[in-house]
Amino acid sequence: MRHYRLVRLAGLHYVGEELYRDNPHLRDLSYAQQQQWLFSEAYVYSNGISAALGRMGHEIHEIVYDLKPMQETWVRENGAHYNPESWKTEIAFRQIESLRPDVLYIQGSTLPYPLYKQLKKMFPFLKLVVVHRGFPGAYKELAAVDLLLIGMPSMVRRYRQEGVDAKLVYHAFDDRIHDKLAAAGYTKSSYECDFSYLGSSGFGHQSHANRYWDLLGLFEKTDIRMWLDEQQQVQVQTRNLLRDIGYSGNHEELAMALVGLTLIPADAEDLRKKLAILPEKMQSALQANRNRQGYPLKPLGALFPQRIHPPVFGLRMYDLMRRSKISFNNHMSQSWGSVGNLRMYESTGMGTCLLTDTGDNIRDLFEPDREVVTYSSMDECVEKVRYLLDHDDVRRQIGIAGQKRTLRDHTMNNRAQQVDSLIQECLNRGTPIHSIPRQFQPQTTVPSMV
Repeated sequence: MRHYRLVRLAGLHYVGEELYRDNPHLRDLSYAQQQQWLFSEAYVYSNGISAALGRMGHEIHEIVYDLKPMQETWVRENGAHYNPESWKTEIAFRQIESLRPDVLYIQGSTLPYPLYKQLKKMFPFLKLVVVHRGFPGAYKELAAVDLLLIGMPSMVRRYRQEGVDAKLVYHAFDDRIHDKLAAAGYTKSSYECDFSYLGSSGFGHQSHANRYWDLLGLFEKTDIRMWLDEQQQVQVQTRNLLRDIGYSGNHEELAMALVGLTLIPADAEDLRKKLAILPEKMQSALQANRNRQGYPLKPLGALFPQRIHPPVFGLRMYDLMRRSKISFNNHMSQSWGSVGNLRMYESTGMGTCLLTDTGDNIRDLFEPDREVVTYSSMDECVEKVRYLLDHDDVRRQIGIAGQKRTLRDHTMNNRAQQVDSLIQECLNRGTPIHSIPRQFQPQTTVPSMV
């Protein structure tokens, strides 16, 4: 096996400078200490795959490109310079140049797509550019990378149809989470809720619009509680809708009208007046919403404020998952009939009973209704929620079986073995990598529901 130096470039996306507002001591720490704290809290994807590759003997470095205070600390420590208007890309490039990796591993959508074709020209020392993502798109741009890893089989098929040789590598669970929870003082003393959902509601995300309408139905038919991050999407959704209909004037009044309109038919006179001034396309969008179709116009938090809570991330998110009797999951519309999002492994890894939409590959991952519970319609979903809450023994056994399956087949260690094998295969076809000159110390049967 060839050892290599790998830099993983990733972002937090959903959390940022508020980490430093809530933890002011971080600003007094070194860059390395800030990064160590961040990974100890297990935010977003964290460094699970990197740690697993490190345990195999490879030299691994992490760049969290979009956490500005931490990146600026690196700049100060290294005397680097950058353009403030493009700080994310420029600081990351300075770090790549400093580390000089053999392999650049890009997680998700991190760099502007046109740059993918230029990376090996910009950094001649790179032997491989690897991208791992769980959503489709950028087919032409991603054809330029050496190794494209995609998290669902339907998306792999789509990339291959576009002429891109993608490989299937599912997301995974970081089994260090349990130890991190214990070290941070979390204890599972009791359940916090019966039925929970943590994630995006679909509001403001075109590819998740179907999830919004499903969640709305669950609010009406179950006692589900949700932890959602919707506030930043309100203005984005309004702006996108106005752009789509070609409206270029002062949109403040229209934006207020949109947010003020609920999914309930507009009976009040003032709402009828607002409707009358809206362009025809926007009126059609509002009518589609009243029919529970199309792109949502109002966040769920505004409709059900008593049952929606601020978003949670990191260890608090994992703790909440394990203290939920049932964890709901729903894939984006562009999954095209396959399943395998990150939430499947997070929930099962924490031992909660996962209730997820089904897909053509579900049996490749879990045994339906024995290791996870699946649904094909919202009526079936609601029926299974009620069954599971009425049958604690069945629910508990499914949670235990799902956790065993994840800890056996779906950990970061499992995926690291697969990723390393693919990297080794690519390296063996390309330029030989010289040995790393300095020694690197790695980082440390259930009853049927029928």
